[in-house]
Amino acid sequence: MDERIRNRIKDLRKNKILSQQKVADYVGCSQRTYSGYERGEFEVPTDIVVKLAELHDTTTDYILGVNNKKVVFVDGLTDKQIETVKLLISDLISGNNAKNQIN
Repeated sequence: MDERIRNRIKDLRKNKILSQQKVADYVGCSQRTYSGYERGEFEVPTDIVVKLAELHDTTTDYILGVNNKKVVFVDGLTDKQIETVKLLISDLISGNNAKNQIN
């Protein structure tokens, strides 16, 4: 299995402070099988990749290593709130770019 997929599903799980058992329960497999996904012993089936993306609020493309883009879901927010989120992200990115130029 692609090492990127293994690393991403493990990192996503750890970032949410979830046990392998909790994730396995969510996606509908045994803890042993899920552990095998993280160790690269088993290929992750498409339906499991989709469930993992839902669980971790990300995209299947991110999990599969197609891109490194992280997403922010704004479902349920008003247009004004969405605009505020966009401005905040833009400011954070600009701040990081400025900091990188200094270093």
